[in-house]
Amino acid sequence: GSLSFRADKILFTEAMDNLIGNAVKYADADSEITFTLDKKHLCISNQCSTKIDDVDELLKPFVTGNKNRSNKGGSGLGLAIAKNIMDLHKFKMTLKCENKNFEVHIKP
Repeated sequence: GSLSFRADKILFTEAMDNLIGNAVKYADADSEITFTLDKKHLCISNQCSTKIDDVDELLKPFVTGNKNRSNKGGSGLGLAIAKNIMDLHKFKMTLKCENKNFEVHIKP
């Protein structure tokens, strides 16, 4: 698919680095990371067997989720930074976790 939008190159690269880095860091071993792109949104998803009680909490600074996630070495800032960058661009970024599938949706 394709998606066209305007964004600050440096900031958007930082956001995508954080989102892709998280997908790699928290994906289950031997699972896939999927990128879905269409004319209205971008979705990054990964399989994750760790239970996440409240995905919206992960958008807050220094929140790493439950104890099973906090042993991955993250500071809990990546998603908060990505969310702030998306907000600056007036993009909507949402998280979803169902059936062991963690998704980040971005709509310009």
